[in-house]
Amino acid sequence: GDGNVVTTEIVGEGKHPYAIALSDRVMMAWATSDSIVIANIDPGTWDYSTVSITPLTEPNHPLLTYSLTDGKVITVWTAVNVDEDVYYAIIDPGTSPSDQPSVIEQGVLISWTGDQEAHGLTSSSVNQWLVVFKDYSDGEEDLKALIVLPDSEYVGDEGIKLFFLPRDGEAYLDFIVNDLLENAQNEILAAVAYWRGTQIPNKLVEKKAAGLDVKVIMDDSASNSDARSILEGGGVEVIDDDNTDYSMHDKFVVVDSSRVLAATVNFIEDDFTKNNNTAIYIESKALAYFFKGEFNHMWAGNFHTDKYEDHSFLTFINYQGRVITIEGYFCPQDYGDKNRVANVIASYISSSTSNVRLAHYIFTTGWAVQPIISAIEYAKSNGVDVKAVFDHWMNLDTNGRAAYELLDAGADVAFSLHKYSLHAKIFSMDDTVAVIGSLNPTTTGVTKNDEYVLIIRDPDATNGIAKQVADYITALFNKYYSTTWTATYPVINEVMFYPDNSGTPTYEWVEIYNPTNEDIDLTLYRIGDIDNVFSDDEGLYAFPEGAVLPANSYIIVAYDASAFYEVYDFKPNYEIVDSDPTVPNMVKVLTDKFTGDWNLDDSGDEVLLIKASPYDPEFLIVVDAAWYGTSTYLSNPVDVGGISEGWSIERQEAGLDAPYAGTVFLLNQNPTPIPEEYVALVVLITVAAVIITLVLKREFKA
Repeated sequence: GDGNVVTTEIVGEGKHPYAIALSDRVMMAWATSDSIVIANIDPGTWDYSTVSITPLTEPNHPLLTYSLTDGKVITVWTAVNVDEDVYYAIIDPGTSPSDQPSVIEQGVLISWTGDQEAHGLTSSSVNQWLVVFKDYSDGEEDLKALIVLPDSEYVGDEGIKLFFLPRDGEAYLDFIVNDLLENAQNEILAAVAYWRGTQIPNKLVEKKAAGLDVKVIMDDSASNSDARSILEGGGVEVIDDDNTDYSMHDKFVVVDSSRVLAATVNFIEDDFTKNNNTAIYIESKALAYFFKGEFNHMWAGNFHTDKYEDHSFLTFINYQGRVITIEGYFCPQDYGDKNRVANVIASYISSSTSNVRLAHYIFTTGWAVQPIISAIEYAKSNGVDVKAVFDHWMNLDTNGRAAYELLDAGADVAFSLHKYSLHAKIFSMDDTVAVIGSLNPTTTGVTKNDEYVLIIRDPDATNGIAKQVADYITALFNKYYSTTWTATYPVINEVMFYPDNSGTPTYEWVEIYNPTNEDIDLTLYRIGDIDNVFSDDEGLYAFPEGAVLPANSYIIVAYDASAFYEVYDFKPNYEIVDSDPTVPNMVKVLTDKFTGDWNLDDSGDEVLLIKASPYDPEFLIVVDAAWYGTSTYLSNPVDVGGISEGWSIERQEAGLDAPYAGTVFLLNQNPTPIPEEYVALVVLITVAAVIITLVLKREFKA
């Protein structure tokens, strides 16, 4: 108080001193070449006593914090020039300044790939503290925090259940109806985007009639109308997001404030029985508390960017003798760090050392999810085993998709080659970290839609949650991975893009092939020379009502049927301009978005075969695409350099497909459009040959 400065000298080696003041003493930490020294200093006498934490290798920059709750001191430091990890120790300072401090425990706190340096420390107890550190694991300097929290919630050996669909589809539906809902006592809160079918709505009506508080939030989608009628007809309260631009895309149920079902699964039959999905059930009051908070916030009318509460959480579950850490995040994140969810997921990916697995319905290249893509590419470049599986309907042959960024970076990528959907939204890192949620990694998903994400850290790398997720993804990858395959969907087989030097589309045509054994209804199909599914200055055309592509057959869409007949002496199946009254016309659609007309560029362009959603005609899915020459639609276009007029591009084999058009298309100097009657003739000849063979065999045996 009188302005005097008192000094004392501590003899010996030391660097990087750090001191804190307690009510009766000063405590100081410093580093030597092989230890961290902690000292009690009596401000009355300036005497001191020390304890050394040894043996260490080049420790640096110790930090100290004191916990008033339990009277202990925590110290953290960084080992430099060795592993650049962060270490910690808990110190008992003793009851008086003259006591020698003692070490209660010590160990490694943060040990990730790359370097970490501790820079900040605070605590409320030895069980609750926070370390701020710099992390260089992704090659950049990132500021991160590690939070240490106490205790864990015991959930019992049956308190967590994992479901992988469609394998577990029947068991999953039975669990929802006959366990989760049937055993509910007081309250059922369901926030699930899409509903079709009667079993779950009827069970909810039954529980409402039994006196339970039952509330449902769903997306504002016409496809939900039948289920909503059942629910509201039975007295269940139902609301939606009243928004056709964005989605209430959550898929979770909270029962009795203690049970949570979180899934990638909608309440529709295909998601249970046909589509690839994942769900997790957890008995946890902590988890239920935060999910219920998010539900109630939406129930009050706060959807999408109107949300102003953050219900993200961190909780610890004691399950089968091990502690599982669960982080939870809710979207949209349309304020502050809009990349928060993506950055968190990316941090786990970039810190992986062994393997990364991912399976996704749709994964775009939007700015909000670029950190995840960059982290995957970084992990791949560091020798981490990366395997990715994507739904082929939403990703194959579609620009703006992460699948192609990863393919271009050399990652192993597979597409789900079945007629249904890979609807999962999951990651696994090093068999110990799993990400499960409703969130498709897209900018809209992160910043506009109502979504949830769980990041689950399970130390059991043998059969824990993350390991099971990894095994599920790996099995999908092994089933579908191939550099080429026979398509299970209609494909563009041949494109006449350069019929002459006129620059007009008069003699242009496209041949489409159905490689399946089933007729394909073309009612929802479109074709265009557009370069994306949102808007373009070129044209998009729908097939006329009743159009069908027969099994194992070809159809031809010509720009001008009369011009086509002039060259090939037979008529195409459809035409874009009305030149022949006997040939059905394609119908120009969505002209407010696709404002131009068909005209393929001789030097480079693309042709897209598209399917519209039955529930939203403006939601377009690329079924197949052919791109060539100077087109930048995707990488590896068909090389058409040096060709002359009259050439086409054609698949090497009918139905052969691959991620890149340049892999499967060849130049054809003599275009060969196939008339429908030719296919019928081939089929007839084949059948006749089989019959003759059978007759001859029978005669021979006789």
